[in-house]
Amino acid sequence: MSGEVAPVLLSLLSAPVAKLGGQEIRWGRLASYLLDHSPVKIRVVINSSLVQCLRNIGIHLEGTSVIVMRDQGSKIAHNLYAQWTLWRAMQSGEILHIPAVGIRTIYTALLGKYLRGCRVVFSYTTNTFRGYLDNPLNIKAFRLVRRIAKHVDIFEVINPHIDWQGIVPENKLRIAPCSFSDPSRFKPAEKKANKVVFAGHLSTAKGVYLLIDILRAWPKGDPTWFTICGDSDGSRSSQQAQKLLDELCSTRPTWKRIRLDDISQELSDAKVFLSLQEVSNYPSQSLLEALLSGCCVVATNTGESNLLVREPFGVLLDKKAPPQAFIESVQSFLRMPWDQFKIRSDAARDFVLKHHTIEKYAEHIVGMWAELGARAEKV
Repeated sequence: MSGEVAPVLLSLLSAPVAKLGGQEIRWGRLASYLLDHSPVKIRVVINSSLVQCLRNIGIHLEGTSVIVMRDQGSKIAHNLYAQWTLWRAMQSGEILHIPAVGIRTIYTALLGKYLRGCRVVFSYTTNTFRGYLDNPLNIKAFRLVRRIAKHVDIFEVINPHIDWQGIVPENKLRIAPCSFSDPSRFKPAEKKANKVVFAGHLSTAKGVYLLIDILRAWPKGDPTWFTICGDSDGSRSSQQAQKLLDELCSTRPTWKRIRLDDISQELSDAKVFLSLQEVSNYPSQSLLEALLSGCCVVATNTGESNLLVREPFGVLLDKKAPPQAFIESVQSFLRMPWDQFKIRSDAARDFVLKHHTIEKYAEHIVGMWAELGARAEKV
C-alpha cells in the first residue's frame, strides 16, 4: 500500500500553551501509533507545548518524522507562525490531514491546499460546536462547517446521529467507526475502593453545577471517597465553580480535587464514574478511560451517551433528574457485593476492548488516505 498512497502530513498544531483534552490525547496517541505501524509514509507537525503535555502522560512524539513548532507568545503571532510552519513543511502531492485539535489551524490547512496542491482530509471528531449543529438557529456554526467542507476532499465525523445533509456533501462525508483509549494506561486495580470520580473541565457543558448540587445533597457522614478531576476553562463561571468545589472538599476529609493529568490512578481505584454532560459529548474520552478502568458509570442521558453507557455497567438519568436520583444510582453500585460488581466491571472494560480499538480506527484512517490516492490516479 505504501507504494500506492501518497505520503501524509498530519497536523497537530494547537493553540499556544496547549491544554490536554480528550481530542488532544486521542490524536496524540493515534499519531504515535501511526508513526510506528502505518503502511503509509507519515510525518507529524505539532507545537512544542502539546508535545510536552503528551509526554507527561507517556505519549512520545519524536524522531525525524516529527516537526516541532516553537510556541509563540501571543495568539496572533502563534497563528501566523503556525501557517508558515505548515506551509514550509508541506510537500507537493502530499495528503494533508487536519484534525480539529486547534480550530484556527483549519484555515491554515485550506490555505496550504492552494499553495501546495495537497489533497485534504479534515477530521471533525471533536465537540468544538457540540450541541450547536442540531440547532438550525446557530448560523455561525453551520457557515463554518460548510466553508470547511467546501474546500476539503474528505470530511470525517465521529457523530453519526447529527443530520449532516445540506452541511457536508454526501460524497465527501465519512463516519468514523469508533473511538479509542489506552488499555495499557487505564486498567482496574485488583481491589477497588468505595470511590467515585468525576472528570472534565469545570464548565457548564460538563455539568459542574449539577455536580455541586449532588455534593451538597450527599449524605453527611458518608465515608465514600470522591475525586474531582478537573481544571478551570478560564471563564468566570468556571472559576466560581472551582471555588465552590474547593469549599465543599474542605468540609469532607475523603473528598479531593486534582488535575486531569493525574486521572489514571484515580480511575483504577474507583468503583463509579460520574458523567454529567449537559450537551452531547460523544465519544467522551474520560468515559472511555473510566470503562477501561473497570468503573461502573452513572451518566446523564445526553446526545449519544447511550452508545457507551449501557447495562449491566451503566445507568442513564435525565440531566434534569434531582440530585438524589444520581446519589442513589451511585450508591447502588458502591453497595453491590464484590462478585456482582466484578462482573459489571469486567463487562465495562471488555466493551471498550471489543468495540473501540486504536487498530480499528487506524485502519479506517489509512483507508481514507488510500481512497484519496486511488481517486487521484483516476484523475
